[in-house]
Amino acid sequence: YIRNVIWKGNTVYGDSLLAFRLGFKSGDVFDETRFQENLRGNPDQTDVASLYLDNGFLRFFAQDDRIRVAPDSVDVVINVIENTKSRIGHVLIRGNSKTHDKVIRRILYTFPNDYFNRSAIIRSIRELATLNYFNPETIRPEPSMVNDSTVDIIYNIEERSSDTFNASVGYSGTFGATGAFGLTFNNFNISQPFSGGAGQVLTFEWQFGEAS
Repeated sequence: YIRNVIWKGNTVYGDSLLAFRLGFKSGDVFDETRFQENLRGNPDQTDVASLYLDNGFLRFFAQDDRIRVAPDSVDVVINVIENTKSRIGHVLIRGNSKTHDKVIRRILYTFPNDYFNRSAIIRSIRELATLNYFNPETIRPEPSMVNDSTVDIIYNIEERSSDTFNASVGYSGTFGATGAFGLTFNNFNISQPFSGGAGQVLTFEWQFGEAS
């Protein structure tokens, strides 16, 4: 059981807020998995680390120690290192051999001079995946520290084909063979049709064997 949760080193956020994020109180049964998730990163991003990492504290660090105070009880001591806030310097994109930078930048939620925000990066990754221009498994953000207060954000991506082709063929006693063929370019560029990359959509469709 947990007897006490003791916070040390925190100056930005009070003990009560950190304890709420941690989700443990005196008398609770200690659960290692839930404890680590609520301290360093859970799926809902309601953990202690997210509180700091979503508000500029890129170099936040927490070290937890357990002190046995009875055969069935421990005190949990959490030493917090906050460091200073970091602002975003440059937002860089690597690996886009086709898609224009401006097409990518307009869906990102990280901007130069904003404070570092992990949630904004995660949201940007999701938006990049929904474009369907890139391999979602290889989209990788890379924070790169410039100095103690500035970080560059690099988005590493890998292009993939997003064009689609569809066809349907049938037979009608009235019209004979019927069907349709369609081709959609999902990352087209009307001004440079052979290179693409402007995020435009162009669709061709041909139907045959139907009554006029």
